[in-house]
Amino acid sequence: MLILVHAGKHVIGHVGHGEIMKINEVDKELEKFADVDWVDDLKFFMHNDPRFYRKVLYPVISELKSKIKSGSKCNEMTFMSCIDKAIPAYCNKFKITQSPKKIFDEEEIKDLAVKMFHEEKSNIENGVYNGRDK
Repeated sequence: MLILVHAGKHVIGHVGHGEIMKINEVDKELEKFADVDWVDDLKFFMHNDPRFYRKVLYPVISELKSKIKSGSKCNEMTFMSCIDKAIPAYCNKFKITQSPKKIFDEEEIKDLAVKMFHEEKSNIENGVYNGRDK
């Protein structure tokens, strides 16, 4: 049995293409990513992909900032919708063929949302996002 696998590679020049691999080669290919901290990498992607940051993450941060400034109640799960949008964007960008449910554990994702909430709340309270609106 042969399976077509498209491995995401950074190439300069022409776009790479899938390779035909045997099933045991696929297992070896997946082993290369065994040490990847997928959740941490997802968080890095969210903050460092210019399009995702501008269109998805920053609006959530701005809304949180407004709530904090007005004294409104803030929810620790504020970033869940953002993370839910980040997962497919991340998988598409890096050509990850595994099911996101196999890569991203639901509890780890919830923990990431809480962690991001507290980090961004701290950033807001410490003036990190104070630009023109001081």
